[in-house]
Amino acid sequence: MIVVRIQERLDELNEGVPESKQKTFSWLARAARVSHQTLWRMKYNLSRSIDKAILERICEALECEPGDLIVRQPAPKPADAQQKRTRPKGKRSKFADR
Repeated sequence: MIVVRIQERLDELNEGVPESKQKTFSWLARAARVSHQTLWRMKYNLSRSIDKAILERICEALECEPGDLIVRQPAPKPADAQQKRTRPKGKRSKFADR
């Protein structure tokens, strides 16, 4: 699963900065010339694709590289998918005779 770490990068930039001077999500939208909705979709991993021009503007505003924002994390596995599914012994598939 690909994850966009916009909020984490904002938190890193705001570390040790007085609250009145901290950079916000709205600041990023203005600085990168990106709609708030687009950033929100990226933050919550709802976007299907990311335009390279938008990614470049976000990286310029956050003073980082694309690899700092986009990371790959293993997808969580559902609990029931971990169990191996097999049919009970002695039972044949209805298609086995064909």
